[in-house]
Amino acid sequence: MPIPLAVSLHKLGPSLRWFVQDYKKHTLDVLADVGTHFGLGHDFSLLHSDLSHVEYGRIQRAFCHFEVFRYLFRAPKDAEIDMYLLCATAQYLGELLIDEVEEIGCIRDYMIRRLCGVFEQIEADALKEHEEQPDGPFRKLGRDCARSDWFSGGAKSMHIKYMEYIMSLGLPFLQEIFQSDGLKRASHVISNTSWRKRYLTSAICDWTTYESELDDFDDECEYSFDGTARYLGEYFDAYPKGYLWANRGRVPTQYKRSCMSGFRTWGYVFWSDDRLQASGVLSKDPKEIARYKFSEKDFSRRLSVQEKLSSKPSLPLLQHTQQEDRSGDVPQD
Repeated sequence: MPIPLAVSLHKLGPSLRWFVQDYKKHTLDVLADVGTHFGLGHDFSLLHSDLSHVEYGRIQRAFCHFEVFRYLFRAPKDAEIDMYLLCATAQYLGELLIDEVEEIGCIRDYMIRRLCGVFEQIEADALKEHEEQPDGPFRKLGRDCARSDWFSGGAKSMHIKYMEYIMSLGLPFLQEIFQSDGLKRASHVISNTSWRKRYLTSAICDWTTYESELDDFDDECEYSFDGTARYLGEYFDAYPKGYLWANRGRVPTQYKRSCMSGFRTWGYVFWSDDRLQASGVLSKDPKEIARYKFSEKDFSRRLSVQEKLSSKPSLPLLQHTQQEDRSGDVPQD
């Protein structure tokens, strides 16, 4: 491990502790919502109990891997991602165990959900400001964005891509964004606007289907994508219970599986057997649970500040992808 990276990881202690607890709060809330949506009887006190040492260790390990990944493979602002970098990321991920790669995928999805909440709040602040001061600091900040006007009609479709760059700036910076508010937070976000290739998403997910969500869960989806990682053969006790349940008792070698995004929404690889039993999800067919997911596509289709000023209706984000849709709010700070 390079010395600068080792020093950076040593300094991460406070941020790691903060993110482990923040992940627990925001993700277990989603797991509780899953249980409510499917009418599962769940033990609320056990579901939201303190993390076990194993759960804490898994989540902390995932954030460390997330940070190492962004340190090794970050690129200059607005840089294109070339094939060499994609090959290097595949080599790095190939040295991890298959469920450890899934852990990084869960952290990636959590970061996107949290940043969606931040972006929505910045837009809400800009709308509130507009009522009193149409050309106030928020709108001026948006126009000074390195890309197009951050609040313009076409900007919303780019916000998920902007988040990809923000994720590459490191855990301490992300913590500062999540803990700040108002114009200070807007300045942190908008001044770091960059459209770059989906460096982390491209490495872990088949992001074309992840974004379009055309790829639905099926019994063979674990064998449908490229990207292989280490695995422990038939030693099933070494894998988290949620991981085995989602894969119907089999251990795949491929990790580029957008069909698992529904499970990643509630961190299925982290939780203990007792917590999963308390949630009630293990009593359901994973194919059904997989349909409950956070929709990045629908977030991108939501109305921008400029469009909201025209009083048009918006779209739900968390939904059940069958005939009935379930609306859900973007997690807010």
